[in-house]
Amino acid sequence: MSASSESTSNPSSSSVPPLQQPPARAEAKAVAQTSEISRQQPIPPPSELLQYRAIGLVRGRYQPSEEQFNRGNLLTEDGTELDAVLLGQVMSLVKKHLDLEKQHLWVVYPRTREKLQTLHLQIVGVWEPEQLNPTGTEEAAPSLTTDGFFSVRGEIIFQSQEKGFAVVKIQQSARKGSEPPKFFKVRVEGTVTLKPGYFWDVEANRQGNNLVLVKANTVALLPPKKPAKVNRDRPKPSRDRAGSTYSPRAGKRPASGGTATPQEPRQSYSKPTKPIKRNPDPS
Repeated sequence: MSASSESTSNPSSSSVPPLQQPPARAEAKAVAQTSEISRQQPIPPPSELLQYRAIGLVRGRYQPSEEQFNRGNLLTEDGTELDAVLLGQVMSLVKKHLDLEKQHLWVVYPRTREKLQTLHLQIVGVWEPEQLNPTGTEEAAPSLTTDGFFSVRGEIIFQSQEKGFAVVKIQQSARKGSEPPKFFKVRVEGTVTLKPGYFWDVEANRQGNNLVLVKANTVALLPPKKPAKVNRDRPKPSRDRAGSTYSPRAGKRPASGGTATPQEPRQSYSKPTKPIKRNPDPS
């Protein structure tokens, strides 16, 4: 089924009430977006000089878990099982338009699990222009449609010459103006001539459960980071005339002429018991 037939259906001829139309429109939008990506190329050129991103292509069969359809594994041609999740925008596309018994070339966002140091993939699309856009005539560059190709753009914050790997920090755009931007890390096997404070454009190939460095180039020097905000609500220690320091939360100010000496804890004494007076014997 082509994306055009899905997105040009006439709502007025459908028997579905108007209030139930949003899911259908959302599905048509997801198909149209995937078709637009496929019509152009799966990994487009960077839109900005310092555009952070981590995106790649993996060919394999998606195997959903028994508990949740959007969580599962990608079984690749070399037999590697990669932990993967389906993002919501391609959920309906995968369910209704793809045969999961066949292999597909998936467009994915890579992540590196910090504890296990394994590759985790977020599936965001499928590169199948012959199916989703059969009338398209544009072709992408061969390097951008190769299984296992990854483009990672960000700041290399660490590398180990001994173990032979580097860590790229990718900053995400803040969803709200007040929230600080979030970031994630991608591990790449290989090392570079590290230049601190530079933005890097890294190309890598997937080998098993790892991304292996192919080439890396510096793009530009990153702008200086903003200084951290000072917490002005925290009470500051003040000084008395004698020069001794005390904290407002400590309570009493020390005596003038020096620092306060700690007071010894009071000792508790038991009160003496009075002797019991007995009445004299009347006899």
